[in-house]
Amino acid sequence: MIEELKVKMPILVMLIYFPAQVLSMLFAPKLGKIADKVNPVLGVAVVSGFGALATWFIINSTSGLMFGFILLFDATFAWGGNLILQNVLSRISKIHRGKVFGAAQWLSLLGAVLGPTLGGLAWDSLGPSAPFMISIFIELSVIPLYAIAIISLKPYMAEKVD
Repeated sequence: MIEELKVKMPILVMLIYFPAQVLSMLFAPKLGKIADKVNPVLGVAVVSGFGALATWFIINSTSGLMFGFILLFDATFAWGGNLILQNVLSRISKIHRGKVFGAAQWLSLLGAVLGPTLGGLAWDSLGPSAPFMISIFIELSVIPLYAIAIISLKPYMAEKVD
């Protein structure tokens, strides 16, 4: 982003990124209420689709302000998807709930390590937009995987999932 938007001071990237993340977290309680009411398969599809679209807009942003504004939406969609999945996982029977939350946390932490590592390698070898294109591909690829997983987990739910 620094080269693409011709940012002279790298601290500006942080000043753009930080408010978008804080604001998206402030929207989380409202998103949680929506996540409780929405069909999880439909919710994941919508959130992932809009997240991919927001990432596409980030790639094509032309200013730091535009980048920050779009990043707010992208981060909000990410929080929304996370809340929908947590809602589904919290309905799994008590016998398996701890294992499922542990596995979900492990996968999240693995993604937190692999994402920046592979994204940095893609940036260096394929160009500045490559990590974002990979992110779009992943966001769209997980829609059918999450749909299959949610439908497959329905028999093991302690509470009904729509």
